[in-house]
Amino acid sequence: HETLSTWGIGAGIEKDDWFALSEALVEAGYIQKYGEYNVLVLTKDGQDALVQRKTIKLPLLLHQSTVLNAPQQKKSSRPMFMLHKKGAFVKTLGENDLALYEEIKEWRKKNADEQNVPPYVIFGDKTLEELVEKKPQSEAELLSIFGIGTAKAEKIGSQLLRIISERLE
Repeated sequence: HETLSTWGIGAGIEKDDWFALSEALVEAGYIQKYGEYNVLVLTKDGQDALVQRKTIKLPLLLHQSTVLNAPQQKKSSRPMFMLHKKGAFVKTLGENDLALYEEIKEWRKKNADEQNVPPYVIFGDKTLEELVEKKPQSEAELLSIFGIGTAKAEKIGSQLLRIISERLE
């Protein structure tokens, strides 16, 4: 492996950040956990992203040292994913959108606790941000939100639409 051009490219990223990145990639559908030992396997979407060299944007909370000490990309290569710190989105929100953000986040936490799962299993921060930005008013609009497919829309869609519509009144 040490002869590969990408060898050591992630040396400046802390272990916990690698775990956060892998969870975000699972949540986004680019990799999946497989088998008894949760081996990470590239999905069809992940393969397509690699082949097409797509930029993947993921909401991640990184340790400060990771950001400061991350190795520089080669000028000739385009980054395969872009990391940004959580909290940047919240700083851009007005008072009403911030209240909506907090309410949806609280709802997600409550549901996660009831199901005994981490909040990102309900949906990730990117989904939360798009809900606040787009404020869907119908199931069709809800389906345009990243991370919400038909099954999730049927299961939790009416609750989310109610929260959003109550905030818009």
